[in-house]
Amino acid sequence: MEIKYSSLHSLENGLHLMQRVSVTQTWVIDLGPNTTVLDDLGGKPGYWGRRSTTQESLSFHGQHDAEWQFTLDGSVLSVTATSNCYKVTTGPNGEVINRWIPVPPDKIEMPYSVHLRDNYHVGLVEEGPGSGLRLYPNPAANQLIIAWEEEAKSFAVHDAQGKLVASLDRLPAGQRQHQLNVEAWADGLYTVQLNGTGKRQVQRFAKH
Repeated sequence: MEIKYSSLHSLENGLHLMQRVSVTQTWVIDLGPNTTVLDDLGGKPGYWGRRSTTQESLSFHGQHDAEWQFTLDGSVLSVTATSNCYKVTTGPNGEVINRWIPVPPDKIEMPYSVHLRDNYHVGLVEEGPGSGLRLYPNPAANQLIIAWEEEAKSFAVHDAQGKLVASLDRLPAGQRQHQLNVEAWADGLYTVQLNGTGKRQVQRFAKH
């Protein structure tokens, strides 16, 4: 393969012997039943955000960028990204180089983004009329106050993937609020479930 620009990864102009290695990365994300993907799965340019380590860095060869495939099955989004890197083995004068460009296979990154809508429409105040469960501040950064009006037995907090991140059983009689330290939690949406006698209340809040 001929290198035409000497500034490319500090390689000398001329014919180089290279080995192309294809790299594939796959992600499977369960978005949950209350999330809608807004982007068109037809692959229209600009609808999906994507950028690879190799983008625009291997201009001497056509197969330099990454390709992404998005598949949505219900609430499960599957993403497969494929890109290439090259191992330069020898230079124009037969000298040994043994250098990966732009990076070795295990260093290639192919991040992506999708546009989502959470059907709960989390805002500063989310509780509906007559709800006795209040979460504030919402969004929360450091502390979250969970407040309720009626007698409650327990509460639980789950993240967007349904993982239990906090809970408290056997709430003392007469207790009407609890403060949670959420500073170390990852940014995202969380669901608070308050359990009373024959009644369950659910609200969501955002951690930013």
